[in-house]
Amino acid sequence: MDLVDDKNFSKQFQIRLLSSNKRFDVSPGNLLSLPSRFDCEELNQTVHSLLSANDIHVPTNINFDFAINNELLRDSLEGHVTAKNLSTESVIEVTYFQKESPPDFLNTILHSDWIKSVKSSDTEQAIIVTASQDSTLRFWEWNVGTKFTECRVECKGHLQAVNAVAVNQSKTKICSVSSDKMIKIWSSDMPQKDEDDIPPIRKKMKTSQGLQKAVDKFPEITLSGHTDRIDAVIWPREEKVVTAGWDHRIKIWDTVVGVNKCDINVNKVVKGIAYSPFEDLIATGTFDEGIIRLYDPRVVDRTVLKLALKSHKNVVSSLCWSTADEHQLVSGSFDNSVKLWDIRSNLAPLYSMEGHEDKVLAVDWSEPQYIVSGGADNRIQIYKKEVIETA
Repeated sequence: MDLVDDKNFSKQFQIRLLSSNKRFDVSPGNLLSLPSRFDCEELNQTVHSLLSANDIHVPTNINFDFAINNELLRDSLEGHVTAKNLSTESVIEVTYFQKESPPDFLNTILHSDWIKSVKSSDTEQAIIVTASQDSTLRFWEWNVGTKFTECRVECKGHLQAVNAVAVNQSKTKICSVSSDKMIKIWSSDMPQKDEDDIPPIRKKMKTSQGLQKAVDKFPEITLSGHTDRIDAVIWPREEKVVTAGWDHRIKIWDTVVGVNKCDINVNKVVKGIAYSPFEDLIATGTFDEGIIRLYDPRVVDRTVLKLALKSHKNVVSSLCWSTADEHQLVSGSFDNSVKLWDIRSNLAPLYSMEGHEDKVLAVDWSEPQYIVSGGADNRIQIYKKEVIETA
């Protein structure tokens, strides 16, 4: 099928377009002869033309992205084929899918000190957990509708700055790590709103939204084993917690029996880690050139680099994988930015989110529709992201 009559560009590629969503399927059995100069913009126009010809109505504000062999197209067809050393003797299969929209800024919450770590849960009364330089964790209740925020719980037990937190899959426990080299596990239970059920108030704190009440909470379990400050923690399985820090070690802990089951020497100070829920990949941020490195812990030699993502201009301090898209993760950096990545392309991030006025120290994407970040500017930034249907 010759879709385009392009007399100025005689070089053509045989293309088969494949949709990852049945809603946008345009009869993948048909072959297209397209100019090799076509890039994403022209391929997007081609797909819209095919959808219209097949009486499939798609709003004009929906655009498409493209991938060849599971790598995003960020050049012309010819440029990509040449760079990846692909054969043009056979049909090139190009997968298309709805293009990501940039996340929308929703809200800012001010803290009394640096925000070292954040986690969120999605309900009408969303709970955000923050870890701070002041050695505490705090549980915040955020009303999604009114955007009113209240600090409900203050967790005490660490002796130095709390650098990161992670939540288990059932969202019943929270793990925190600190400059005091300790790992602590807390219950995520929230006190009842009824004044008669709330324990005596131990501390009050002033925030931008008024005088807030905070109930004290103490840890259920404490784990030790790191020999220097711990800067990163993830909870990829109900029974498994992974920690890393300044001792160049990634440690895997069994939370059921409370022991260290695996110890990996990475020869670098690890500032941030994230664990893919889909492919068992570990993403790391270290004190070097602002590079995100991806490793597969299932291989024998865990030091073999699978992929490197480059865009940040300073230390990558925090990372979080999407829970809805196996290809995407978000990163925060000392360059004051938050970036959204698709690992099918290491040329550039999908989007860069601005708003912080100092180092970004924490990012979270526990809920598919919310990206939350915190930093040295004492700010929690909340962004809403469109969740695209893939079926």
